[in-house]
Amino acid sequence: MSEENELEKSVEVPEAVLNAFAALYPNIAPEWSEEDGGYEAEFEKDGKGVEINFLADGTLVQTEIELDLADVPDAVIKAAKAKYPESEIDEVELVELPDGTIHYEVDMGDMELHIMSDGEIIDEDKDL
Repeated sequence: MSEENELEKSVEVPEAVLNAFAALYPNIAPEWSEEDGGYEAEFEKDGKGVEINFLADGTLVQTEIELDLADVPDAVIKAAKAKYPESEIDEVELVELPDGTIHYEVDMGDMELHIMSDGEIIDEDKDL
C-alpha cells in the first residue's frame, strides 16, 4: 500500500464516537472512515460485513449488515425485481435505525432501493 493510500485511510475519530462504538462492540477494532458529515465503523461479524454510522457527537445514525439473498424477505426481492425487472440484485443490506425500524437497502446496478420488509419501496437513489 502506498503512503498516500495509508494517509487517506487515517481518520481522526472523536472520543464520543469511539466511546459509543465501544459500548456496542467492546472487543472489535473497526476500520473508520468519514461519511456524510459523520463517521462509519466497518468490520466483520459472524462472517457478514457490518457498517455502523455515527454523528460526531457519538449519536448512532444506523447499522447496516450485509445479507445473503436467501436471508432477504421474499416481498423485498419481489418489489425490487418488479421495479427494475431488467436489473440484477447486486447486494442487499439490512438497515436498522436507532428506533429499531428495519428496512432493506437493495443495490441493483446504478440504483439503490430502500424497501420495507412488506415490499413497500420507501426511497430510491440513481447513479450510485
